[in-house]
Amino acid sequence: MAFPRNVVEELLVSCHRYCCVCQKFCGSKIEVHHIVPRSEGGEDTFENAIALCFDCHAEIGAYNPKHPKGRKFSPSELRRHRDQWLKLCSSISPFRTIEGLPQITLTEKDLEDFNAMFEKLRVDDPRLTQHLVRLLFLKGGKYPDRFFAFTMEKLSSTNEEDRWKAAEIVKEFSHWNYPRVDIELLNQMAIDDFFGVRSVVATVLFDISRANPTVVPLETVYRLVLNDDWYVHTPALATLKSLSPTRPVALDLILELFRIGDDDHKDLALGALKDIGEVNPEVLSEETLEPLLHEGSQRSLATYQELKEKLNNLPKEKKQQYYPF
Repeated sequence: MAFPRNVVEELLVSCHRYCCVCQKFCGSKIEVHHIVPRSEGGEDTFENAIALCFDCHAEIGAYNPKHPKGRKFSPSELRRHRDQWLKLCSSISPFRTIEGLPQITLTEKDLEDFNAMFEKLRVDDPRLTQHLVRLLFLKGGKYPDRFFAFTMEKLSSTNEEDRWKAAEIVKEFSHWNYPRVDIELLNQMAIDDFFGVRSVVATVLFDISRANPTVVPLETVYRLVLNDDWYVHTPALATLKSLSPTRPVALDLILELFRIGDDDHKDLALGALKDIGEVNPEVLSEETLEPLLHEGSQRSLATYQELKEKLNNLPKEKKQQYYPF
């Protein structure tokens, strides 16, 4: 079972759709997480719920006690994060601008001064960029094209924050199906020196994988998966998982990551395979899982056995022969 609708609604209204850990505004990209997992007796109640962005949700779930790195989020810490943020939210009217957050309005004068509008944007609050791009498209005419051309110039800036803000603008334009946000542009952004730009590209490619999986450049996605930065490789790996039912090469790349990667990459690949086994086990086969068996480590063998059991329990009509080509 999942949380009842009234519990989810009460929590999302209370937190203003912000992540309770990092305090980032999430909009629709928010999840309600069990503080104590249901497998450990946690209940589907408000007291056991915390609202998290995709990044923090993945971070909390990624800790492996068998290979500890860093410090695990404890249930008591998560409750304190939630309670602290909800207390702050209760003192802020949702109809009042949070102190220090600039307002964006568009006048004819503003539309002639793109630099001034660009300076108002903040990489730590995507609402400003979302609002600006929405207003530009509602205004219509020449303005979206002109502002996009201006944004392309900013992508070549030597200032990392400017390139990051420009990348966020490209992401918002992509949500409007703007034809000039093409795959070649995303390929170029994916090799930017700054992680902020690469992380935005990884997120955009994940969004595209859900809407039009056939156009996603898998070579670019895989290059982002190999990136050391968590904010880059996490959405990139999620893209490969999302594509695995429709593009078998995505599964090949996850297995390639397992075969050639270091221990951290192997852990990422094993986690991805387990996620696929939970959601789309029919795309797996014993043949595709053989590298786990041959690698021979305890974690690989345990994952192999877990996934093999899922395959054996699949209804016959759901079993699917996997073709690597």
